[in-house]
Amino acid sequence: MNQKTCNKCNTAKFLTEFWKDKGKMLGVHGTCKDCFRIVDRKRYYANHEEMKARKNKTGKKMMKLYPEKWRARQLLRYAVKIGQIKKMSCACGKKETEGHHPDYSKPLEIVWLCVKHHHELHRKSPSTLT
Repeated sequence: MNQKTCNKCNTAKFLTEFWKDKGKMLGVHGTCKDCFRIVDRKRYYANHEEMKARKNKTGKKMMKLYPEKWRARQLLRYAVKIGQIKKMSCACGKKETEGHHPDYSKPLEIVWLCVKHHHELHRKSPSTLT
């Protein structure tokens, strides 16, 4: 069974055209990626100002609670943006990586890790979460 019918557009499509969802019987979402994007875009534009305000509020909260962490992240983002630092691959070879700060007082000394290995590292040493 390589095909499934989308709940929104009622079109039979290959399973690769659906987002993965382990909770579903076939392991894919009920709505195809194209329809899902349309619905998601409408939701975003309908609540754009609210979502923007929520994001700003979260950023301000982060800045107050963890100023050193917030500053390190901002400096890293800027360094990557201007080309001072280049994103590297994870040790496993994945190119989609995140910067991990072993020490927030040295914001540009980072380790590039894929999401999986970054989460594993934080699970092993929860003290690095603050």
